[in-house]
Amino acid sequence: MLLPETKHLINADTFAKAKRGFTLINTSRGGLVDSEALLSALRDGTVGAAGLDVYEEESEWFYEDRSDVTRQNKTLSLLVSLPNVIVTSHQAFLTHEALANIATTTLKNLDDYTLRARRSKTKSATAALARAARRAATVRVAPTAVAIELERKLTMNAIIALILSATGFAVLFAAIWILHRPLDVHSCPKAGVRFTHRVLEWILTAWAFVLFWQVYCLFSSTQTADTPSDALSVIAQRTSVRRYDQTRNVSDEAVETLLRAAMSAPTALNLQPWEFVAVRDKNTLAALAGANRFGAMIAQASVAIVVCGDTIQGVKGTPNKWWMLDCSAATENMLLAATAQGLGAVWTAVYPHEDRVAAVRRILAIPERYMPLCVVPIGYPADPSAKPKDKWKPERIHKEKF
Repeated sequence: MLLPETKHLINADTFAKAKRGFTLINTSRGGLVDSEALLSALRDGTVGAAGLDVYEEESEWFYEDRSDVTRQNKTLSLLVSLPNVIVTSHQAFLTHEALANIATTTLKNLDDYTLRARRSKTKSATAALARAARRAATVRVAPTAVAIELERKLTMNAIIALILSATGFAVLFAAIWILHRPLDVHSCPKAGVRFTHRVLEWILTAWAFVLFWQVYCLFSSTQTADTPSDALSVIAQRTSVRRYDQTRNVSDEAVETLLRAAMSAPTALNLQPWEFVAVRDKNTLAALAGANRFGAMIAQASVAIVVCGDTIQGVKGTPNKWWMLDCSAATENMLLAATAQGLGAVWTAVYPHEDRVAAVRRILAIPERYMPLCVVPIGYPADPSAKPKDKWKPERIHKEKF
């Protein structure tokens, strides 16, 4: 971590004390190394070679293709020109492994807390599942919609099973009473007795089957959930949901969970340029739907979250060139968190359509410095059985070279 006390921690004095000809590798923070001192040490042989993934003034030169721009930073130009120096422009952050680890860690935290919420909010067989939940170490979230829905289903199954059990026992006692009561041989010949026995056997068998099925449903529902529980399953099950159950509302706790997930996204230079506007008012939702020709579903959502980016909050007063990347990562986290909670959502674009940007700014009174990226309508899916599209295409994968 770069602090005032650690700036230029590796400097001319450090190089003078080191073994001559050593190789310096820096993948931490550019400011830890005094670049001028490093250049001098490379020239006189104190440092034999250097591998730099970071540079102390990297924000002006890294992250974008500047191959057509003449470098104004003399020290960086000299370092790059040396045959024993490799500069990789902070690419360690943009590897598949690093981004996959960030996404996996975020989703694992959601998974852990979803399971822990089940333990606190559900009883009976659900508690047995929740005891297996792993403890997470970061954000605490409220009980999720998955746990509440599972508890509701368990309660309904228990009530149905209780009613059927009571009815079944009533039929059983009635059958015993009929079979053991004294028979009038004149009004109930032997053939009638046999027929009565057979009918009662059918009835009891049918009720036994129904009771068995209800008990099976009751316990099987504690072993499966309507939403995936692990990170890779959440990613695979995410799909765009455009129709919502109008009888159910998304709780404030669920919305907070979505926003916590969004703010766990990676962000360039940790600028965190995102701002979020949560909208529940039906008139405002209808206005947002009218501002987007492909956003009719916004009016039917329980809540919509508008993702905005700060275009001014850059480095050293410069414009933020990465706000769209950061806010896109936050939006994807939010979509995955919605899937993990049994909710449906879809990304509806605002930026870069100028008419949509202007309309959303006006509706929500968004200041000029903030750019609305998208509107994400959220609700419980009207069709929970909808399956995601299979987008796996191995032919799109290239190894070593395109």
